[in-house]
Amino acid sequence: MAQPPPLPLPTPGGLARTTSSGSMSTYAALRHANFQVNRTAVPEDIALPETVRAALRSALPTEHDFKLEEEVVQQWIRYQKTKAAEEEAAAAAEAEAAAAAAAAAEEEAAAAAAAAAAAAAEEEEAAAAATALAAAAAADAAEAEEQRRKDMEKSATERAIRAAEEEVRRQQAEDLAEMVHSMGMTGSGASRDLQVSTDDDDDFPSQHAGLVQEMMSITAGSSAVCKEKLRQANFDLQIAISAFFDGT
Repeated sequence: MAQPPPLPLPTPGGLARTTSSGSMSTYAALRHANFQVNRTAVPEDIALPETVRAALRSALPTEHDFKLEEEVVQQWIRYQKTKAAEEEAAAAAEAEAAAAAAAAAEEEAAAAAAAAAAAAAEEEEAAAAATALAAAAAADAAEAEEQRRKDMEKSATERAIRAAEEEVRRQQAEDLAEMVHSMGMTGSGASRDLQVSTDDDDDFPSQHAGLVQEMMSITAGSSAVCKEKLRQANFDLQIAISAFFDGT
């Protein structure tokens, strides 16, 4: 660590470099304390005793109190040590503050990275949810289309069945009319013969006329039932007609 600049002592007469006996101890001590003679004054912030400052402000004789001079040197050494300790403490505090700032910046960067990762995960989750909704909507649409197709096929089948049943009933009615016509029961005579009285034993029996009416009425039923009933009624009617004409 850099030491503070040398701080000289003001001595108008100058400090003796030697004692009366030629000793260099005082001057060597001043050099060791980084003092330079006859340059600048001691700063006011140095905590020197007032007696020392008074001695420094006065003209020192060639022969002076070396004890006082040694005290000045010791004061300056203590000042240097205190100054160095303060600078070291300030540097340590600055380094600690820099480390704290770096840690805070690192923590902030980590928090920002975590927030970015959370946002990315949320966005990915939203995209997955949107994809799932789209897939569900597509599946619903396909199911609805399939149901519509089935309904259309069912409706077409039902219409075809009804048309076939109508055709069967029409054909059966035509066959029945042709059969009755071939037996001489067409026109008003047929109606008259079908409406015979049950009291006349020589006329066409009312129960046989009822068979004809039943044959005409059952054509309104379903195809299977209509076909079966029509077959049975036609058989009974043939027997009745044969018996009627055989009897007459």
